[in-house]
Amino acid sequence: MRTSLQPRISNGPPQEKTLVPRKAPWFVVPHGVLTRARLGGNGHLEQPLHSCVFASPPGARGHLVRHGSNGPPKKDYIKFEDNLTVLRRKILRSRTNLKGKLCDKDLALIQRWKMSHMMSNSAMLTKEGEEEIATLAHRFKSVFPGLLKKGFTMRVKPGDGTKSAFSKGHYNQQSMVAYNKGMFGFYTKWVAVGGKPSAILQFSDNCGNYIERVINADKRRKPYHNFMNGSYMTSVLESVADRLGFAVSVSDVRVMYNACRYYYAWYPNKDSPWCSVFTPDNLKILEYWEDLRVYYDQGPVYEISSKQACKLGKEVMDQFRNQVEKGSAGLYLTRYIVYPEALVTFITLMGIFSEQERLDEFTIPDSRVWKTSEFAGFGGNLAILLSVCIDHSFWVSALINERPVQLQGCNSTLGCSWDDFSENNKHLNDCNLFKICGRTTRRLRRPHFWYDYYINENWM
Repeated sequence: MRTSLQPRISNGPPQEKTLVPRKAPWFVVPHGVLTRARLGGNGHLEQPLHSCVFASPPGARGHLVRHGSNGPPKKDYIKFEDNLTVLRRKILRSRTNLKGKLCDKDLALIQRWKMSHMMSNSAMLTKEGEEEIATLAHRFKSVFPGLLKKGFTMRVKPGDGTKSAFSKGHYNQQSMVAYNKGMFGFYTKWVAVGGKPSAILQFSDNCGNYIERVINADKRRKPYHNFMNGSYMTSVLESVADRLGFAVSVSDVRVMYNACRYYYAWYPNKDSPWCSVFTPDNLKILEYWEDLRVYYDQGPVYEISSKQACKLGKEVMDQFRNQVEKGSAGLYLTRYIVYPEALVTFITLMGIFSEQERLDEFTIPDSRVWKTSEFAGFGGNLAILLSVCIDHSFWVSALINERPVQLQGCNSTLGCSWDDFSENNKHLNDCNLFKICGRTTRRLRRPHFWYDYYINENWM
């Protein structure tokens, strides 16, 4: 990735919507878990899959999708309200005093910015988010044209043979509605969505041992906290201070970084004012900072992080085994809409990305597979595919964001036979949540309390 690109910022009206992003630095550098979904794509895979995957009948599919872009959580919106207006005033005053190195176009973007541009309703899916998810579902159907049953009758109705489940939150339910629109088109109104979140997707809310051992662990054991005081973050603070003309704190950087990412997710065809305060190298460092957080809290570092998702893993295995042993796919498509934490935890449970060297706070690897922007951004998704081959054998493969990925127990991204997959993933057959998570306490029944505490105290 080139890092010498200069910002290209327009003072004119927003351009026509395009699927090809412009080459300003914030378009080039991904934005971690707030990376917007890719709206492009033509219904074709970017890399080949095993021929069995496209055989007919299509077999069983499990599709785990993160919700589309939504408004910021209340805690972030409050920080935007409290800090961004003050920072904007300081930036403009700094220029008046002939300090700072922002170009006139970047400064004009910040001058035109208003707090009203920052969506305040965190519970709602944005228009962009709805399009992200609907387009994703349509592409998924286009890749596997035999996925849905055709010839609907009184006995065969749209949605028969499929199942949907979503996590709590209006934007998760709205994302499921958008997914159904993209998948079923005209027939969407006959496909039930459901009004109650699925308990199977809420594992982090009720796993006491996970919260105590991982979330509430000593900060000194968490590399992303140490990263804040290291040379990489110091270089970001110095660079931003040089561009703005006054000293900034880690908290200032974080609030501007979040504003930068949310704005681009909501308005992908407009220039994000708060991204202009960063260089491409700054954004890469901040992306790695968030990658570290997710890696240690939902990734492969602590075994309990992935084990708490065992019910979801067992459900997928039971669905696949039912087709293998009974020769019939009564349930051939299961779609889940989840939070990024649930998506990453399940990816870890499946053993994906687990063989890379452990990330730390001292060095940013030149190349690493653990990049949250590539699998956990808005609309990030994992598809697990069970396919029936011509010789009636069964084949298992997986896609992350529509790219083939190597599963645990398989030798390549093409996948492997059901026998090899099931033999190497026996851990997915057992799930004793009481043994893994311990007793559910009253405190855990109000999960937003501990989650907000985690974000405010443990993340920053």
